[in-house]
Amino acid sequence: MAPQAATVAPQNLVHRQHEQEVLVSAPTRLEDGLYESAPGPGEPSPYYQDHPHSYWADVLFLAELGRQAGMSAGHAYAGLSLGTAFFFNSVMVEILDLPRLNDLRDRPRVRTRQEVLATRKDGTPRQLVFSQEIIDPANVPLARTKMEVQGLQAAKYEEIRRYQRGGSQPPQTSTVEVQAAPGAHVLPSPLLGREDRSNVVVSDLECGPGRSHARLSPDFANTSLFDHDYDHYPAMVLIEAGRQVTVGSASGGSGFPVVTRVSATFPGFAELDAVTTVSAQECASRFEVSVEQNGSAVSSMQMAVEWLR
Repeated sequence: MAPQAATVAPQNLVHRQHEQEVLVSAPTRLEDGLYESAPGPGEPSPYYQDHPHSYWADVLFLAELGRQAGMSAGHAYAGLSLGTAFFFNSVMVEILDLPRLNDLRDRPRVRTRQEVLATRKDGTPRQLVFSQEIIDPANVPLARTKMEVQGLQAAKYEEIRRYQRGGSQPPQTSTVEVQAAPGAHVLPSPLLGREDRSNVVVSDLECGPGRSHARLSPDFANTSLFDHDYDHYPAMVLIEAGRQVTVGSASGGSGFPVVTRVSATFPGFAELDAVTTVSAQECASRFEVSVEQNGSAVSSMQMAVEWLR
């Protein structure tokens, strides 16, 4: 059963300030904790189309599609307050059929299952787990996602963030600047799977035997990565940084390397005013990715790569 209407989801349901960054329709309820959305009727923002392959084969696009589908269903049907500040504990994205997804012409459906919802006394989610299947018109699953989220009342979130920083107020993306390291080298965007240099989020990539590392240095004016003001690097930016370092260091295949699986955890907030490094180590058929600040990991990921001709 397809969604009854392709009405674009309200921006507040998907936590997006810019209309062009809304990727899904308003959700419809099916049964047994299932909800269904459709990708928006238009094309996504230019950021997601900045690839040598289809945006459907972009794990970041699929992750954001799943995030918006899950969050909008939670707000519309599970009673989650629109005033809740959400943050991610883990994100998983897996492409099941890369050639078919890359050649997709007809819009698929996004089917969401709410697996866990445990709330605190104030109604905020202590644990929210939702998963999706991206299903083509022939009812074939092409990709799947799963995410674990927490939420706090906005005032409580701000209090915790100050406590974590020893009492100091975290900076915002609207005011902070990434301080370029001396001699910082901006990388050729095609090396990292991008055409537009403004979509490159890392610099100073160094590739060694089996291991590569770079510095996180995104453009805070990029509204696809920073749709609104943040006081930390959001999970999607860290995933994109890991994807770019992985693609930039992949070798040995024929064609173009495409990340087809991401499994990421986020044990802490990635602070905007700390130097952030991204490293990738190739282990058999996957890459182990670590995002670190001050010697501690703020994200650990596993990424798998397939080569697309």
